[in-house]
Amino acid sequence: MDIILLGTAAADGMPSLFCDCSICSNARMLRGKNLRTRSSALLDGVIKIDFPPDVLHQVMTCNINLRQMRALFFTHGHADHFCPGELQYMGPWFVTRALPEPLPVYGPADTIARLKNELDMSRVPVHLHTMKHGQTVCVHGYSVTALEIEHDP
Repeated sequence: MDIILLGTAAADGMPSLFCDCSICSNARMLRGKNLRTRSSALLDGVIKIDFPPDVLHQVMTCNINLRQMRALFFTHGHADHFCPGELQYMGPWFVTRALPEPLPVYGPADTIARLKNELDMSRVPVHLHTMKHGQTVCVHGYSVTALEIEHDP
């Protein structure tokens, strides 16, 4: 399995937008691998985990073709993992060729509900699926299980 970690920073990225501590200052000076975007990963070029506000930068930097994506999983709905507005760009008014099939999108109930509220579902080619803790889905030859975690209670 080929796993590309597209982003490994916290919610504010690295360096943090408004921080001038020695770590953030050093990252700005050194650049390269010290500049880290918000959390996201790609498995074998087809399974995307999270869609942060940095997704355009991640796609350009890593030379990724999101048309090859076969499923998108949201871990949760915090802004550093979940930028639903970016999904509108897969709609027919932004691409020259429609996607071959709607993209399956999986996530917790609250995150999927936000997608329904924030996107024009008649114009974005996605199929939304709610996942519960412990549930496993099989997508494009992969078994994915939702795990329950404590994160910013």
